[in-house]
Amino acid sequence: MQLIDHQIRLQLPAYWPRPLQPEALNRMDHPTPFLVCDLETVRERYTALTAALPGVSCFYAVKCNPEPELLGAFDQLGSSFEVASCAELQMLQKLGVDPERVLYSNTVKPAAHIAESFNAGLWRYAFDSEGELYKLAQHARGRRSTCGSGSTTRPACSPCRASSGPRPRRPGPCCCWPAASACGRTG
Repeated sequence: MQLIDHQIRLQLPAYWPRPLQPEALNRMDHPTPFLVCDLETVRERYTALTAALPGVSCFYAVKCNPEPELLGAFDQLGSSFEVASCAELQMLQKLGVDPERVLYSNTVKPAAHIAESFNAGLWRYAFDSEGELYKLAQHARGRRSTCGSGSTTRPACSPCRASSGPRPRRPGPCCCWPAASACGRTG
């Protein structure tokens, strides 16, 4: 199969999804550019990814594509989710996603968002500064927190991720800061 675009001929690979073949796309009556997502391909690729990484939890970043059909497909597959705002969490709540499967990864959160997500049942939060840790201690007391240290020389406190955000001002893992014990996490 060849795709012709601006007089350039591109050979499509054999694994190219059938619903995304040029003939199928040409039959759509939508102005361009537009995004086409084949949910069956998404399901197949997610299944292959999780099979290749046994014991690893995959988190879909809602901000990448928050279409309800796509989020629903990931939910049906048992995916976990990563949100950066309460608006993204609310999208998942409308679909019935259990907050137990959600990580709030934005390391700069309004206190009201921490309280709202905590009250919804969220238990995973990322932070990379002492100020954020104190907000978590005040508004999400007793919840586990994920810490991104921002360092490439030592791992984050959680196996979830290391942050690319600012480095903490104090040496050592931020889970050891005094406020961490107020959150219920001491390292």
